[in-house]
Amino acid sequence: MNTLRDAAVFEALQRAMGDDAEIIQVTSRLITFANRLECDLRTAHYRLLDSLLRAAGPDRTLVMPAFTLSYGKSRRYDPIRDKPETGVLVIAAWERDWMRTRRPMMNWVAWGARADEIMAQNQTTALGGDSVAAWLVNQDARAIGVGVTDVHHGWVVVHRAEEICQVPYRYYKKMPGELFIDGQPHGTCEEVLYANPLLANIGHTYAQLTERLSSAGELLNNDDPLFPLRAVQCRRVVDRSIELLEANTLAFVAHRDEARKWLSDLKGQELGELKPEERFDMSEVP
Repeated sequence: MNTLRDAAVFEALQRAMGDDAEIIQVTSRLITFANRLECDLRTAHYRLLDSLLRAAGPDRTLVMPAFTLSYGKSRRYDPIRDKPETGVLVIAAWERDWMRTRRPMMNWVAWGARADEIMAQNQTTALGGDSVAAWLVNQDARAIGVGVTDVHHGWVVVHRAEEICQVPYRYYKKMPGELFIDGQPHGTCEEVLYANPLLANIGHTYAQLTERLSSAGELLNNDDPLFPLRAVQCRRVVDRSIELLEANTLAFVAHRDEARKWLSDLKGQELGELKPEERFDMSEVP
């Protein structure tokens, strides 16, 4: 098996980050390349994190989604003790005391010059106008997908476009719960999702988005097959997504017949079954 050397990883990350971006948003899938790295597989996530930090340098800001989707059932969140559920690279950052936002489900870890600004985002809804995702778009952050090979991969900020376009296959759902800080009760918390249906499996596919970004020359791909890596400006992801959704509101839905059935027969039922504390007033959206 060919070995992926540290120098090659570092140089590819530098190219992906570019020269101008101050903020780098990272998603990762280490399973596609970790066994090729010059290190023990058990420490690959720490090795990659070190490479990311070196490539970013002291003046940039790194940010990664650290979502805890299990909050949907547990309804309790502790940013100190609850492991991120978005992969081992994010866990490595969390273990090294990166700053972490306090929204209980769609939370983020950040390090660097502007991490405080990320922590300050109010996030009325998980991907709304005052969310971390919106801030990344407004700041024209650079998104990089490390180890991403799937053409259906949609980038985190694609869901910002779905909320902007108010796609009909999602609806607002408030999820109140308890906040703990290092095991100690710290009041309440809540997440407001622009949620997927529970009564239908509509699936998602973002192949059209990948094709649109590629054809426009906006998606950078690493040439080295040993190290899958993609990069794009967050703003372009949202702009191109809006174009596709305005042309076809179900552009990102994999099972469109299921979605149409839910919209015609089941959406009213699902909304009607929301508890009073789960209902969200649209006037609260900034």
